[in-house]
Amino acid sequence: MNDKITLSVYDRDSLIKNSVKNIEEALIDGRISVRETAAIIAFLPKMAKSLRENEEITREIIKFAEQHGGTYQEESGFKITASQNAEYDYQSTKRWLEIKNEEAKLSRERKEIEDIAKKIKVPSPHIDSNGEEIIINPANVKRKDVFRVSSIKT
Repeated sequence: MNDKITLSVYDRDSLIKNSVKNIEEALIDGRISVRETAAIIAFLPKMAKSLRENEEITREIIKFAEQHGGTYQEESGFKITASQNAEYDYQSTKRWLEIKNEEAKLSRERKEIEDIAKKIKVPSPHIDSNGEEIIINPANVKRKDVFRVSSIKT
């Protein structure tokens, strides 16, 4: 079977809006369940990641971009650019390693302060990693209703 799949890529906002509207209507009229809707939300990021990691898809998209001079852009707002990623390793520079270690230390200290600030109701003294007493104030909390959907390993 060699049926062609056609997606409208000419108007990104309409494509997204229409896709969401179709799912909403299918949910409301019972063609899909809440569970199926949640599964779509949970699995879309993994699907996008899998599509990006698929060697055949990657090869075809790069070939397409190269046929258009290395870059192909749609008016709808997406762009394909064929390029090579470069990874740099700075670990041979002593000062760079020192900075990375300091960042890690500061990150741990920040996390410790955040954990305490979430739990307290009034400003509280605390001895930091340098042995100095600091005052930690309670964290300001903003709340809103949300839902989360995630995939689980089976």
